[in-house]
Order: sequence, then C-alpha cells, then structure tokens
Amino acid sequence: MVAYRTSFLGQVKERAGGALQERLRRSWLARDLSGRPAPEAEALSLSLPDHAVPAWLLRPPGGGRAPGVVLVPGALRPGQGFASFGEVVHAHEIAALGVAALYFDPAGRGASTGFEDFGGPVQQAELASAIARLMDDPGVDPGCVGVVSISLGISTAAGALAGPARGLPVAFLLDWEGPSDRRNVTRDGLCPWLAGYRSLDDEGFWAAREPVRLLPGVGAGYHRYQGARDHAQGAHKVHALALLGAARRGEAAWTRLNADPPGKDYGGLDPEAIRWAPSGRIGANRGLLATIARACRRPAPPWRGW
Repeated sequence: MVAYRTSFLGQVKERAGGALQERLRRSWLARDLSGRPAPEAEALSLSLPDHAVPAWLLRPPGGGRAPGVVLVPGALRPGQGFASFGEVVHAHEIAALGVAALYFDPAGRGASTGFEDFGGPVQQAELASAIARLMDDPGVDPGCVGVVSISLGISTAAGALAGPARGLPVAFLLDWEGPSDRRNVTRDGLCPWLAGYRSLDDEGFWAAREPVRLLPGVGAGYHRYQGARDHAQGAHKVHALALLGAARRGEAAWTRLNADPPGKDYGGLDPEAIRWAPSGRIGANRGLLATIARACRRPAPPWRGW
C-alpha cells in the first residue's frame, strides 16, 4: 500500500505556497490587464434532458475567433472555483492568453441542481454539452477547442470524450495529475467519500468512472502534466505512466508528458529517471498556462517555464 499522508511541515509549506501563489497570480493578472477592462464572463445555461447546468464563458479581449478550452474541476468541486482562484488555474489567466474559457458547475455542486455523480455519466453528458456550446460560439474557433481537467476531473473528461462527446472534434485533453484507477481515486480506500463510499468491488460503478479504462477510447491528443510530487498521491507517480500508456495504446491522436517530445514511450522506465514538472501549485499554475498557450498556438506567458 502506498503511503499518502503529508507531513505537518509539508502541509505548512503547501498552505504558505498557496497564499503566495494567489498574491502573485492576482498581481500578474492586474498588470496584464492594466489599461483595459477585464473581460466579463457571460452566464450560460447548458440544457440537459432532465436538468439545466449553470455555466460561464469568458472570452479573451479583442475580436476575432479565438481557440477555447472547457475547464473541468476536481473532486466534488464546483466550476466556479475557476473564477475565484480556488483551482490551480484561473479563467481570467487563460483569457489573458487569448484563449476562451468555459467552466460549469457539475450536477450537485455549486449552483447546479441534481445529485453528485462522482464523474459519472451525468457529469460526462454535462461536459459534452459544454464542449458543444463552446464550439458553437461565434467567437470561438471550433477547430481548436480542448479540455483541461484538474485532478479527479479526468474521470469526467475521459468518460465524456470516449462517450457522449466522442463525435466532437476536440483537439486535446490536458490532464493535471488525475488518478488512474479506483485505488488512486480513493487513495487505497482512505478517502471513500471521493467515490460516494462505493465499494472498490462495484464494477458497474467503476466501469463508467475509471480513467485508465476510459482513456483508450479518447481520440483527442492526450497531454499529461505531472509534477515531481503529485498534489494528491505524493511521490507516487506510477498512475501518470499508466494513463499515458492507456492513451498511447488507444485512439489518442498523440500523447505527451510535460515538455517531453510527443509520442515518447515510457514503458519499462523507472519513474525516478523521468523529467517531471516542478511540484507545487505555483509551478503547476505556470506550467499549465504555458501548456495551454502552446496547445492553442498562443504566445507564451511572460515567464520562463514549461
């Protein structure tokens, strides 16, 4: 069994780093948008057969058709976290790159109705609706739309792209440190609430939510962003290689880890011999924004990084 506990000193460092990150990100955003009004997020409603889902679309400053991404929040979190620095990336930061960002509250979270689905078919259908809505927007280039999933959001993202959104021409799936299987999701049973206290033996439940089983059916390019120390799994990174391998064996247009060349095969490699991204939220924030800019063919952010 993998030990997932973080030391007290490690928790203090994480909290201090998070506070510093928020201050740095706010100051960078203010400088970037200095002299021009910050874009306003347009409130939307995604129509599903039995319920409506609140969503928000933030378009970049200026006119023309821009690339876009749909943001998928982590475990049990609302999409509104992307507008309040609750997630590792902020929608305004993405818009400042020249990329439209759409985020939504999945069922049972935030302002959404319905019941929590733990990344299952209901929330996967919501994501498919969000992707279609973004592609239909006149200010968005439908040929350059990607999905950015945070942590456990990979269950929703992989399930949607392999299922209800399968026919949509999604360019890429960028996955930040998502878990690979049921043991990763629940941290070997230490956090059963992340799966609604479902048993690890409940095959019907996990068949629709286990990322390593869903990724082979995703045709979009798969980009894994993985720090040297995972935000949830600690030093354990075998799950990252498992997901890369699943995507590589499946239908993915291409696979990539961090800034490594696309298509690299990590089979048989010692995880400690791989070049991982910087750990922590500050490094992840900068790395994810740089990766989004590169994937959407936008100028790199004003810092050196991935």
